[in-house]
Amino acid sequence: MVGKVSLVAAPLLLDRGTWVRADGNSESFTPDSVKTQLSDSPLDYLEQLSLFQKLKRECTYLDLSQKIGQLQSEFAKRVFEGKKEKFWSYVADDYIEKYVSEVERAIRVPLRENRPFLAIGGSHTIGWPVSKAIFNQFNSMRDKISIIFFDEHEDDYAKDMQKIRPTMYHGSWAEVVRRNFGCTPFHIKPENFDSGKLEKELKGKKFLYLSVDVDVFDLEHAPSTFYALRDPTFSVGTMDYDLWKRYLGEIKQIADENYVKILGADLSEFIPYGHTEGDNKITAEHSVKLLSDLHELVSGHKARENTVHTLQI
Repeated sequence: MVGKVSLVAAPLLLDRGTWVRADGNSESFTPDSVKTQLSDSPLDYLEQLSLFQKLKRECTYLDLSQKIGQLQSEFAKRVFEGKKEKFWSYVADDYIEKYVSEVERAIRVPLRENRPFLAIGGSHTIGWPVSKAIFNQFNSMRDKISIIFFDEHEDDYAKDMQKIRPTMYHGSWAEVVRRNFGCTPFHIKPENFDSGKLEKELKGKKFLYLSVDVDVFDLEHAPSTFYALRDPTFSVGTMDYDLWKRYLGEIKQIADENYVKILGADLSEFIPYGHTEGDNKITAEHSVKLLSDLHELVSGHKARENTVHTLQI
């Protein structure tokens, strides 16, 4: 029997992708637009749903949104005080690094206590601190860790750049993980799903972390994402719920067969800002279904008990 799942809410709301609107134009970065964005959290929509309230009761819930909101407000104040720094400056790097530290500390708690976790992000930046916590916790077994992520994009946009700054983590967290820990996250979307490659990825591994970007789903399921247009550069995906359940089932089966312990999962990129109330409601309802599925997955399966036993031998 595993301990209670730790549910960590850590929505990062100020990020580069948020300023790309559905018409493809960058929105002005002004005090009013920042204030509006910071008041529009995915948690506000999730909290209205009975399934999310049920999930909170079943988990140990930690809400970091107030602390993160303070960090983002401080960042915005510094930008608009008339200083030379602009949005893509080291002042942004500073606040994102603080966010990373907050999330990493929160995830280290269930890892130390041998409990699974779920995390709710804003941008996919959350993938970096969660990965960092896992690799630091299991430092002597880094080569036994697998990261699988569902995403319409590969999130390695900075792979050809010499240096990755913290402000790039939204679209480059997977590349950051590769550079820091020598682990290339395993990317899944309908067009590239391959059971054979998945089995090869998990063979010989001991730990698994799942990261889910809702933009892998089609607009019918998740219209309120960072990128809500199908275009050559930034797009939304083609995943539907039946495919999701099938892929999740295959991951569970292969993890069980290989005695891979599923440490936890996160869900990111439900961003209400700039979208309609109707689209936000649809995306919230879909997101909580995904969280519920992930909770069922991480809260206990045969591989978890067998893996713990194996590690103690």
